[in-house]
Amino acid sequence: LVPEIKEEGYIGFHGIGGGGAMLAADALLRRGFKLANYADTSGDPPASKVYRVIKTILSQPKIEAYVLMGSIIASQEQWHHGHAIVKALTEDLKNRPGFPVLILIAGNKEKETHKIINEGLKDLPIQLELYGRDYVYQTEFIADRVEDMVKKYRRLMG
Repeated sequence: LVPEIKEEGYIGFHGIGGGGAMLAADALLRRGFKLANYADTSGDPPASKVYRVIKTILSQPKIEAYVLMGSIIASQEQWHHGHAIVKALTEDLKNRPGFPVLILIAGNKEKETHKIINEGLKDLPIQLELYGRDYVYQTEFIADRVEDMVKKYRRLMG
């Protein structure tokens, strides 16, 4: 069951690993955003499970961004997340021009995962920012970027 969102400021939030994701969630909350959900796909899930989680997040009406925060110490093969991200976002965001997507994904197969995401989403008309291990502890920077992207999206949506 997806609750109805009646105001702005809700973010679709996706974590990989609790600690780092919670720090990012806290930074977003301090900016005045609200988390429409808290989903975590750590534990080396298959791409099909990650895909279903992303589809559920994106099905929430009126969310103003999708934010994925991954952990550098994740022992899983991150490219499974990369494939799921590309499939779900391509299906759901092709008709949402300018929709903010910020992904911080680090750990095993990080470079390969970034390549999968960049190549798979290059033609999607979204605002995409992709970060890796150098930004895991830069939660204020991430929150700043999300805030700027959402403001731009609101202007686009009029």
